[in-house]
Amino acid sequence: MEILQRAKFGGKKLAPYEIYTLDCFEEKSHRMVYKKQNVGGKLWIRYGLCVEK
Repeated sequence: MEILQRAKFGGKKLAPYEIYTLDCFEEKSHRMVYKKQNVGGKLWIRYGLCVEK
């Protein structure tokens, strides 16, 4: 969380290993949320988020 706060609120540039750490965290979080969803939730995560952007 420290890395995320520094990037978001501190406006500081992150080192490559910090960016990699945040990418891994995001991917794992996405997988955990997706796994716990019902069919409708999974469809919304997979397709609904693409349409909203």
